[in-house]
Amino acid sequence: MSVSTDSNLSNLKYGCDFVIATTQDSINGALLALLSVLEEPVVKVCFVANPNSKPVQIDYSLLKQKANGSDPFLVPPNANVNTSQDIKNLFSARFLMGFSDYQDLVSSIRYTHPASPSSIPVP
Repeated sequence: MSVSTDSNLSNLKYGCDFVIATTQDSINGALLALLSVLEEPVVKVCFVANPNSKPVQIDYSLLKQKANGSDPFLVPPNANVNTSQDIKNLFSARFLMGFSDYQDLVSSIRYTHPASPSSIPVP
């Protein structure tokens, strides 16, 4: 855009005095920098099917015990559902789903900036 009149945001009906733009890379970099300095406990939440096939929350350690030590967060994404003992154990424990905290999120954030995320200042 060459001038502010090239944007609909300059229309008085929107009430914008100014506009700030950012890139996905800068958001991801700042998020990685923030998450890398957090010292929060790891949270793992799991759900199993109750006898009525309804999802109910189960303690993570209890689930692992019922699943003969199998950890749903360590099953590889390419595990064969027909041959994986972990999947068989989790199925027998009626495991439905689970999620973990920000540590799993960190590995899924795409950051393509050449600088290290740790070099980005965190407010």
